[in-house]
Amino acid sequence: MASIRRRPGKRRMRWQAAVRLPLGGTYGTVSRTFDTRQEARDWELRTEYAIRRGLWEDPRPAAWVDEVIARTLGEGLSRS
Repeated sequence: MASIRRRPGKRRMRWQAAVRLPLGGTYGTVSRTFDTRQEARDWELRTEYAIRRGLWEDPRPAAWVDEVIARTLGEGLSRS
């Protein structure tokens, strides 16, 4: 699922596209900001397509992913 919002910039309005990421039962988001709504929409569509096809690579640091995995495993263990 994705969304596009208008964001005030220092000199002009900008557009922020955000896409939700399924991460083993939890959700995270990845977002980018663009000068035009069309650029934001194009990025949103390309990103969602890549996620569905399994081609998307998370640009965030691996430590963040490790944290999500550890939290998910910890929740799974506490429910047992």
